[in-house]
Amino acid sequence: QDFENLREECLSQGVLFEDKTFPPGVESIGRALLSEEQLRNLTWKRPVDLHRHPQLYVKGASRFDIKQGSVVKGDCWFLAALGSLTCHDHHLEWILPKNQGFSKDYAGIFHFRFWHFGQWADVVIDDRLPMNGERYLFVSPRQSNEFWPALLEKAYAKLCGSYQHIDGGNIADALVDFTGGIKKDIYLKKKPMEKVWEMMKRSDKLKCLMAAGIAGGTNRVLAKGLVEGHAYSVTGIAQVDYKGRTERLIRLWNPWGQEEWKGRWSDEAVQWERISKEEQDNLNKKKEDGEFWMALQDFRDYFNGLVISDANPEFMFSDNRQKWMVRTYENGWVAGVSAGGNHPQLSRPTFLKNPQYKLQLKKPDPESNRKQYYNVTVSLIQKPNRQGSGPHGISIVLHKEPRDRWPEELQHESREGYLSHPLNQPKYTLEREISCKFILEPGTYVLIPCTNKAEQEAGFILRVFYRK
Repeated sequence: QDFENLREECLSQGVLFEDKTFPPGVESIGRALLSEEQLRNLTWKRPVDLHRHPQLYVKGASRFDIKQGSVVKGDCWFLAALGSLTCHDHHLEWILPKNQGFSKDYAGIFHFRFWHFGQWADVVIDDRLPMNGERYLFVSPRQSNEFWPALLEKAYAKLCGSYQHIDGGNIADALVDFTGGIKKDIYLKKKPMEKVWEMMKRSDKLKCLMAAGIAGGTNRVLAKGLVEGHAYSVTGIAQVDYKGRTERLIRLWNPWGQEEWKGRWSDEAVQWERISKEEQDNLNKKKEDGEFWMALQDFRDYFNGLVISDANPEFMFSDNRQKWMVRTYENGWVAGVSAGGNHPQLSRPTFLKNPQYKLQLKKPDPESNRKQYYNVTVSLIQKPNRQGSGPHGISIVLHKEPRDRWPEELQHESREGYLSHPLNQPKYTLEREISCKFILEPGTYVLIPCTNKAEQEAGFILRVFYRK
């Protein structure tokens, strides 16, 4: 759909746009999402019907514009990602184009951009929003006349297939769809605190999107104010001088707009009395708005996972001297043809059926006797499979090619030795995307994306980021 042409057509005819590809009906909501009573009360209203002076945004777009709806609450993962997005104008201005609004050239049509399986998609919608009586079904405006969060969420629901498809999800997927880049999952309990801090400090400097989550599925408010099974935006980091030592702090935002951390460094904590008023003002300490600070140690103790995303893997490495190169491949696992299953320790006869990709890393300086290396990050994204059974367990297996021979040329006896010594230990993950980081010497390598079991079908996008 072409936004400019459709808008011009509506303006010339004096009508408001109606999107026939995402109509105002149950099919756009999802049949299993609402109760029968909620479906009976389902209405669709435009912002011009809801407020006399609607605006796309008031004084710019901010995370404090977002308020999770009171009817459906499974979209917190998306709203937490959206909160992170608002911290970075360069990403936000690309996702939310400025050539639209409710004043000049208003025609009931809007568009937003998302990265979708290898390319940027311009998603066009009409502005009819789903309501349950007088209540918004999904995200609602904190200011009654500001509609960018609800319209952006509708566009993302359309991209995914329905609102039901965004009722529960992986925050990492939304971050990648906002950046068009790569993501890194960090399991906080397994990482030394110093490494967590260095990664977050580097990511903050590079203006990466960050979010964090607490395990569980109940949305139960815990004793210190955090919410079990909930996603939070990471909106800042800081260091302050506290009692003669450096205290490292993390700032988080809850899409609910309330229920804040009540421990050390929370809004009313005594720790703030021990730092200067200037530092307090610099850290933008506010009242009950869903945003709060907490000590790095408490963050690591209470949160399970941190996810970081940016357009390239710069944040994963400590140096930044060379430009990243990227190769993108689109392919798929097809039963009976290329769905070979997992590594041969479990499925030797079929593993080589999987698609294979050659990565040749030339010696940057042939005259040098110094050791030379490449930073390599590989991302594998699986597309929704035809069976609709959810994501497969996926992984990437890396081999170094022996004697510069392509694997298909090896005799069977040689293949067994070649395949039994991968450079990584593949872990199969039931997620849309996995990423692996390597530091490799110059040479020829083979990347083999695979599923956990043979004959599992799905399309995939393989991206290889590398630099000297």
